[in-house]
Amino acid sequence: MSRVTTGTFDEIAEALQGLDGRVTLTGLEQEKWCIHHYSIGRVSIHVGQDGAPNLYEGASESDALILFLPLANQEVIRFDGREVGCVSLASIAPGHSVTVASAAPNHYAACKIPIDLLAGSKRFNDGDIDAFATSNAIWVLSADRMNHIRKLLTRLIAADCRLVSVQAARTAEEEWITLMLDASRFPSGQNVRGRPAFSRQRIISKALECIQGSQDETLYVEDLCNAAGVSERTLRGVFNEYFGIGPIRYLRQRRLHRIRAALLATQQGRDTISSIASGFGVWDFGRFAREYKATFGELPSQTLYGERDA
Repeated sequence: MSRVTTGTFDEIAEALQGLDGRVTLTGLEQEKWCIHHYSIGRVSIHVGQDGAPNLYEGASESDALILFLPLANQEVIRFDGREVGCVSLASIAPGHSVTVASAAPNHYAACKIPIDLLAGSKRFNDGDIDAFATSNAIWVLSADRMNHIRKLLTRLIAADCRLVSVQAARTAEEEWITLMLDASRFPSGQNVRGRPAFSRQRIISKALECIQGSQDETLYVEDLCNAAGVSERTLRGVFNEYFGIGPIRYLRQRRLHRIRAALLATQQGRDTISSIASGFGVWDFGRFAREYKATFGELPSQTLYGERDA
C-alpha cells in the first residue's frame, strides 16, 4: 500500500528507505518536497519530487540494492560525478556511499530491492549478483527501454490499491525486478566459475516437473530457476528454443487457462472476476482482460456469465 511523506528537505532525506544521508541545498527552493512510498511485494519504490537544486550525500543499507532513475527530461543529475540523463539508470550497491547532485528540482524514482531476493535464487548469475553487490554503476538505456520502465511504474502506481493478495503483489514484484535488472544487466555470467553446465533437456525437464507438481500454487520464474538450477537468462533461452516463448509468457498463458477454468467452475454470485484473478497473481486487470480476450476470444465476464445469460 502507498503513503506520502511531505515536509522540508531534511525530513525527505530521512524518509528515503534503504539510504541514510543528508541533503544540502545548492539553490533556492522552488517546489514542494515529497515522496510517495509504494510496497510492491518485498520491493519498495519511492517516487520523489525534490524542491530545489541540492546535493545528497549518503550510503545504502548493507542488505539492499538501490536502483535510481529520473522520471522526466530535466537538468542533468550527477551520480558520483557521472551524468545520469533522462535515459539512464543508476545502481547503488549494498553498504556503498553515494553522492547525487542536481542543478534543479527533479522528479525521480528509487527502488529498494533486498539483496537476498537476488542471492537466494538461482534466477540470477553469481557474477551478476557479485557485481551488483560490490559496485555502484550507471546504465545508459535505449529510449524504448526507459519508456517501458516508466510505463510499468505508472501501471504499478495505478494498481497499488489492488495489490491486496499475496499472489498479485508477488507477480507485480517479479515483473518490476525482471525489467529493472534486465535493463542494468552485467555482461558476465556466461562463463561463471564453478557453475555446472546443464543440458537443455534437463533444464526443461526440471522446469516442467516444477510446473506439474505445483498443483494449485501460483508459480513464478524464480521458482522455475530454482528448480532447474539455472539463471533466468539461461532459462529464457531454453524456453524460447523449446516453446517459442519465454518463461514469463509461458507462466502468464498457463495462468490465463487456470483462471478460465476457475471462472467456468464458480457459482454465480459466489466470486467476482477480480477476486478469482487476483488469487492467481493478477494485478493489472486491464492488461489481463486484453490478454484473456486475445487468447480465448471473449472477455472474462463473458466466460463467467455468458452461458448463464443465454
